[in-house]
Amino acid sequence: MGFLNSGLFKHFFGKPSKKDTHMIQKYFTLLSGYTPSHTSYQGALYEIDLVRACVNRIASECAKTTAVLVNDDDKIKNFIISQYPNDTMTAYQFYYRLATIYQMENNAYIVPVYAEKDKSGGIIGLIPIQPHFTEVIEDEEGDMCYRFTFNDEIKVFKSWEVGHIKRMQYKNDLFGDSNDAFTNTADLLVAQEKSSASTIKSNSILRFMAKLNTPIDDDEDYERQQKMFMKNNLENNESGVLLYDPRFEDVKPIESKPLMIDADQKKAIENSVYTYWGINEDILQNKYSEDTWNAFYESAIETFFIQVQEVISKLLFSREELMAGKSVKLTSDRLGYASNKTKISVATQFVDRGMVTINQALDILNMPPLPDDEGNVRVIRSEYINAKDVGSTLAGKEVKGDGKNGYSSNKDDDIPNEPGHGTEKNRE
Repeated sequence: MGFLNSGLFKHFFGKPSKKDTHMIQKYFTLLSGYTPSHTSYQGALYEIDLVRACVNRIASECAKTTAVLVNDDDKIKNFIISQYPNDTMTAYQFYYRLATIYQMENNAYIVPVYAEKDKSGGIIGLIPIQPHFTEVIEDEEGDMCYRFTFNDEIKVFKSWEVGHIKRMQYKNDLFGDSNDAFTNTADLLVAQEKSSASTIKSNSILRFMAKLNTPIDDDEDYERQQKMFMKNNLENNESGVLLYDPRFEDVKPIESKPLMIDADQKKAIENSVYTYWGINEDILQNKYSEDTWNAFYESAIETFFIQVQEVISKLLFSREELMAGKSVKLTSDRLGYASNKTKISVATQFVDRGMVTINQALDILNMPPLPDDEGNVRVIRSEYINAKDVGSTLAGKEVKGDGKNGYSSNKDDDIPNEPGHGTEKNRE
């Protein structure tokens, strides 16, 4: 009970007292020696095409999540997490935006929208935000707060009002580290793109070297002769034929050979990007196998779901409700990318064991449900009856045998399907 009454527990699962907040502030100061803060990267990395492609793919898959309430049937909360988190976003857009900020900043924040300005009406929405600068402060009441700076605007929220997800957390007690470790790879990517563009541009320009066999009076005459040669031969010359005055001799083209990054070096740079963001080329180009997809899901998507469902649960439920088992659960259709063989196997196994209804099994196979609720039943292999009727049905059957040989059967047949029945003769 000591931890349940501690300031740290109250901080993360409910409103802490002023005394608790002072303790928390002192705790973090002792660990880090400075006030926790985080500065946004301002999305600079997002301007690199390969980085944007990786982040977009991860965010797109994260946004496909299905959010459900566990042990709670509150319609407003369900509407917020599964359909429209706020007035400007659908659920897909909300989770996509949140995942993008999370990948680019290593810190992402969710703040609540209240029904009333005094917060008495409860939470009616959630918004993902991207502040330019964030720091943890202590307000006039002695409470721990997040102070967000958006250009010229500042917003302050109590710490228990903010859902904060983070990754790559090491140096800072509250915030994930920046993407500075990726800077060298980013510089190489930019240099690679500039080199390629420069090469294309250089190869599209014709350059010649020529000897003029008449004296040049001055700089003005030199420029005049040069422009005349260019005008006659390089401007709007659709014929491709080079003509020049007899005063020019030894006219030769200048061959430009810009330095290009070879294929192996280019591949190494790209692999560094894939490694940093936990993705690979097959996922990016939709060439993945079932195993490749599962690995991607477990490493890049599932970890995001775990954090988001935890922080949203903390925002929507009180400490007592969380301890009672209420929460938010984020799931995704992992079988959507499986082979037909795997889907059939899973559907069959689940149906045979009464784990899903027939309609749910059809959904796994991307087939429409049976009409008139015919498929909203669960069956068990061998008996193929409604799962809810198994107990009463078996109770009305006669059990044969002495119960010592591990077999039993129904009265009307000798098919062994239950433990406790079966003589040597039956087994023969």
